[in-house]
Amino acid sequence: MRKALFALSALSLAAALVSCGESSTSASEDPISSSSEAIGTVSSGSEVLLSSAATEITSSASTEVSSASVESSASTSTPLAVSPDEDGFYAIADIYKAAPATSKIAFIIRHAEREDSLGQLSNLTEVGVEQAKALGATLASEETFYYGSTDYVRTRATAEYIAEGRGEVATVDTLDEILDGNYFIAVPSDSFDAYTSTHGGSWTFISRWAYNDTVANPTVNANLKQAYATYFYDLFERKDQFVSENIVANIPNWKRVSFLITHDVLVASLIIAVSNRTIDLQFFASRRWANYLSGIAVVVDEEGGVLVYPVRGADVGYMYP
Repeated sequence: MRKALFALSALSLAAALVSCGESSTSASEDPISSSSEAIGTVSSGSEVLLSSAATEITSSASTEVSSASVESSASTSTPLAVSPDEDGFYAIADIYKAAPATSKIAFIIRHAEREDSLGQLSNLTEVGVEQAKALGATLASEETFYYGSTDYVRTRATAEYIAEGRGEVATVDTLDEILDGNYFIAVPSDSFDAYTSTHGGSWTFISRWAYNDTVANPTVNANLKQAYATYFYDLFERKDQFVSENIVANIPNWKRVSFLITHDVLVASLIIAVSNRTIDLQFFASRRWANYLSGIAVVVDEEGGVLVYPVRGADVGYMYP
């Protein structure tokens, strides 16, 4: 079985975007509007083939992966004895239990279910509280975890309730730069929101970019490609940068296991990149999006080898908003 295996060099921490927002598309609204016709309809050739396992990435793999930040598979890291579900996600508890005691693990996940509002003070729903506690209960052990989040009520609360579910009291550090929700977006958030509001909504536009969606009309397709280049960084290069600079470079400062709670735009992009587009979060076509408590796990062994897995803390890794 193929695993999501990455051997990355530990680079120095670079400054990330300062904005820490979440997709402006509410889970309760339909972001598909008639204006989506401005960038065309989905072609059959853009369909992503799904597999039950993640993809092994080496220096000779897809040309879309940056050889500057992804080293060859000379790493001695051994894939964990875990299996993905039929959608390609690994259960967080399985990763935790399978990782050697000498390895460090960072789970970078979306917060639990939130209230309808998107503001910084938006809290978890009662369901969200129970989701976070239930995840924590699957991770019960004697060791204490490290917790970090963005400076949002819902992300901090998710960390606190995961800890409560484990039977510990969390001290949650604010890590806005490391966990920036707009990490993959290359323009200010107001410019991005203005564009996506007239082009089908943010989830539609983000998922089209992440899967490199193309259309039959050459003029529309050229405009679409230009929009991708304008509003986003390169998916795979930015993923490599996030893992190496934001996580691997900082993981020595954290405890053996860390929970880092952030927002949907960041984790959706990471999941798609880490799975090499084999996981279906094609909101523009399938209507699937990153579920609450889904994200990635970065496992660093004692020799510095790095394994990265798409993970879920709920029963499924995707949602139908």
